[in-house]
Amino acid sequence: MSGDNVKVMAEAKAYLEKRLEELSKEVEMIRLLLKVINEALSQQSFMPASELQKPVEAEKKPEPLQGKLIESSVLTYRTGEELAAVEVYDTNLLVVRLIAKLSASTQPLQAFLVRKLLEPYRKKDEERVIKGEIDEDQAFRYEIIEKDGLLKEIRIYNYGDRSRLLELKSAIRWTLSKMLEKEKEIRTS
Repeated sequence: MSGDNVKVMAEAKAYLEKRLEELSKEVEMIRLLLKVINEALSQQSFMPASELQKPVEAEKKPEPLQGKLIESSVLTYRTGEELAAVEVYDTNLLVVRLIAKLSASTQPLQAFLVRKLLEPYRKKDEERVIKGEIDEDQAFRYEIIEKDGLLKEIRIYNYGDRSRLLELKSAIRWTLSKMLEKEKEIRTS
């Protein structure tokens, strides 16, 4: 190789390294901006157009319950009003049976419980299945069961460990309490 070729290649290498660094910084900035935008959208309960009008689905029958009941309790509103019965099974299944009559369309069921808590857990486990870290039948999943527009049951399969179970129960109690408050406001206005 001649000296000129070496010089040109060295300049090209320096240029490419500098450009790569610039592009890396730009990608980092774009990721940061997307994160900020996502957080801002989620705080305003942004609902994608695809979710504004869901197609009417045929009412599907929930899976039969399997396993041994190991824990049961009742979620209550701060006034003592019963919201739901909670059952925990040894098959890592959490079942929440509604006692209060709540519309399945009342927020924050979708805006908070589904989009902020249940879906992220489901997506995380879906990625773990793709990577081969867990089997598909071990992945977190859930069912929201409604009948005649009323929320009847929430089933959470493969909820995980005790701390996640407590987090889920707490989030469900908060969600149902807020739904009850909103429905009471609507009835009195």
